[in-house]
Amino acid sequence: MITRNCNMLVKKENKESVSSNPVLEMKDSCRSSVKLGCYYFNNWVSPEVWSSIKYFKEENLEPILGYYRDDSVEVQEWHIRQATQHGISFWVFDWYYDVASRTVPYGDAALDNGFLNTGNCNDMEFAIMWCNEEKDISGWTEEALLDMTHIICERYLTKSNYLKTPDGRNYFEITRPDRLIDHFGLQGTNTILRKMNEAAAEYGGFYYVAIKYPTDADATELKAAGFDALTLYSYNNDGAPKGAMSAPYETILPAVEPIIRTGVKSGILPVIPCVSPNWDSRPWAGLGGRGSWRTGSTPELFADMCVALQKYTDPGLNMMLIGTWNEFGEGSHIEPTVAKGCKYLDAMQKALFPDSYTEHEALIPTEEEKVRMDYNDIPPVNPEKEQDGNLVINPSFERDYGWGIFGIGEMQYSEDCVDGKRSFVLPPVQMGVKSKYLIEVELHAVYNLSVWVKGKAEMQCALFDKDRMWLKKKYEKFDECAQNRDDGRWVQLKGKFVNTEEDVVFIDIEIKNTGEADVLVDLAEVRRFESGI
Repeated sequence: MITRNCNMLVKKENKESVSSNPVLEMKDSCRSSVKLGCYYFNNWVSPEVWSSIKYFKEENLEPILGYYRDDSVEVQEWHIRQATQHGISFWVFDWYYDVASRTVPYGDAALDNGFLNTGNCNDMEFAIMWCNEEKDISGWTEEALLDMTHIICERYLTKSNYLKTPDGRNYFEITRPDRLIDHFGLQGTNTILRKMNEAAAEYGGFYYVAIKYPTDADATELKAAGFDALTLYSYNNDGAPKGAMSAPYETILPAVEPIIRTGVKSGILPVIPCVSPNWDSRPWAGLGGRGSWRTGSTPELFADMCVALQKYTDPGLNMMLIGTWNEFGEGSHIEPTVAKGCKYLDAMQKALFPDSYTEHEALIPTEEEKVRMDYNDIPPVNPEKEQDGNLVINPSFERDYGWGIFGIGEMQYSEDCVDGKRSFVLPPVQMGVKSKYLIEVELHAVYNLSVWVKGKAEMQCALFDKDRMWLKKKYEKFDECAQNRDDGRWVQLKGKFVNTEEDVVFIDIEIKNTGEADVLVDLAEVRRFESGI
């Protein structure tokens, strides 16, 4: 049973309580043995992302913290406390850097805005895992990857708590090493990694870790490509019958352990063992029963995996990983939840750090704290579109979902509005706001787009393919009569969008602040105009 113990909450203004709490002090003794890290999925950056998690019917996946704002400093402070008290000493953040556009479309707010600004940041080390999974890799050039390296150096390697290996190099993980090799070739990849390492030399250079099973063939190839070690992430179909959507959790370890044992014995590259509490991709796949999942996972079986794989830790690194802290959409989470509390964390700690474990209550925030940390308006998985033909979800900004700003920042509202109770306030520093739910458009169809604004603004829409990937195209050919007016009155920006391109399947609607003062935005509309041109 999960119980509340608010005395265990340590806030910035009460740091004295950290040293007096034996549970929070456990991290010091835990770190004396295996160095334990955990992958952190840092994309809980909007209410919409939580929809599939909240409404997943097979299991209550709600975190103890609630459906939280990932970039919140307070949320990150909670995560650090919850993890370190159980012996986890470093995060490996998923980092979705898009080389072609040289941006991080999502996945860095929790790290940059949250974790690195916490009062207890130095209680935990961190590293990044480049999730090189973007669709378009045509922009993968030596120049672009060196630009990425400079960003990593300036943003992260300058931090005193960036994770270093015993020889002083900076831990840097790559999700898909095979994509680099396929693109640059074996020697080309080696050259790229070496030049990235030289660019980061003043910070200690990189220790390159690839996600790949440690078979002799893969280890040999990756060593030649310039990688320093191998590890894994989570286990979906290991030990499952071919083509099966479901299999017992207990069949994972017998399938995985022999591969890791063989890899360690061969000694081609060091292996960092990774343990995982479960797998269930049905929340991300949808509520129709799709996805794959494991059955019968228990804290005790997870503890068995921890014990079994710990013995394969490399003597020089002495590192081990957990996949993952909070990937609720794949069911591989150990973050405390309302349904399971800290059972998996406790079982892991008893298995790996038995001398440090003491009975304790789960850390649970008060309702007041959850209001500050959480998205309090999670939309349905398939939110109803507005009536009377408007294809925009939440056109009047009445709810806390459906819209996002360009960049990072808080949504702000005003009671000065055209329709409803509030409008959106768009400061010049934020530049723009866009609809998150993409609107499906038909070929050769015509659509009326409009939005009411007060202030200097322009309207446009971005174009997306059938996979909802941005085509790097904007449509801006709208009526000029109302664009950029700034006379203190509400005006309607409007125009027609004509879909003449076969690869365009979705659009959004975007409003840009083009002045130096706040812009109010209200009542956005996209309506089908006619069936053909």
